[in-house]
Amino acid sequence: MKISTKHGFAFLCMPKCASTSVETAIRKYCNVHFWGYPALKHIDAKDFHRYILAFHRKALPKVSIETFCIMREPIEWLHSWYKYRSRDELKEAAHPFRRNYTGDISFNQFVDSYLAGDDAPSYAKVGSQAEFVRLEDGTIGVDRIFRLERMEQVSEYLTEKVGEEITFSHRN
Repeated sequence: MKISTKHGFAFLCMPKCASTSVETAIRKYCNVHFWGYPALKHIDAKDFHRYILAFHRKALPKVSIETFCIMREPIEWLHSWYKYRSRDELKEAAHPFRRNYTGDISFNQFVDSYLAGDDAPSYAKVGSQAEFVRLEDGTIGVDRIFRLERMEQVSEYLTEKVGEEITFSHRN
């Protein structure tokens, strides 16, 4: 997650949705950075509102922050998770996340496991894009949601916010 109090935006980094590319492009415009450990980098709307925005409103009550994130077409999003968890390094028995390896199952098996919800095996517990943007009361907790397929809109939005052209390079 990245926040720019100067330019009035917060980027909530949804996993598997170009977050590394966007973070790299906006890094110099942001004065708050949560990165590294996935639980920090990928703070969802609930936690952002509960902890980060609540603190921000106390510390800087006159500075408004507009939140945005990027979502991916759901099947493509699941396929990205499947591919990510089928990488060779996870195949090693000694790898701490070996339990998430999907290289020995089909994508259809992965989707079936994902649809099992709470009963899903660990490799299929990847969260939900809908839950990522939802607040406790079920409302949407992100001001702007962009489609991954329309990164030019994200570029236009950020260019307007910071007053300089923002472009993205493919990172992962």
